Amino acid sequence: MFHRNGPYIGQPRGYGFVTYMRKEDAISAKKALHNLLVGQKNIVVTSAHTVNNDELDKPRREEVIIPALAMSKEAKKTNRISQIQAIEAKLKLMEKKQEDELKINDTVATKKPFIAPHQTINRTQTISSNGGGSTSGKWASSKVRDKYNKPYAKSKMRR
Repeated sequence: MFHRNGPYIGQPRGYGFVTYMRKEDAISAKKALHNLLVGQKNIVVTSAHTVNNDELDKPRREEVIIPALAMSKEAKKTNRISQIQAIEAKLKLMEKKQEDELKINDTVATKKPFIAPHQTINRTQTISSNGGGSTSGKWASSKVRDKYNKPYAKSKMRR
């Protein structure tokens, strides 16, 4: 995984970060490891960003104190009790709201579609409304076909 084009051609795409406490250690490591042959490639060691000399010379803090974690155990217990009470009150309020919302509304979404009774075609009414005795060829041939084209019926072979 090396760069194939651009200003970093031949340099690896992977990277790592190392932090040193003293500036002298960082500089000596950089000099010792830059262009060192690892496997078949030379590794490149550079500074991640320019660092002020003042920042490297500053002593680091040994311990970080977070005020939120410094609470006493008694304060935690009282805080837990108040949290439980708040949750219970919220649950009661939600139950009251659910009782009000559970009324079924008589809306269009709950009713049966109006067009459904008109979607089925009654063929006998259509044929009889055509004049009684004379039927169109379309309807007459469909009666004959319907006799043999029932769902899941075996077709009979004519001789």
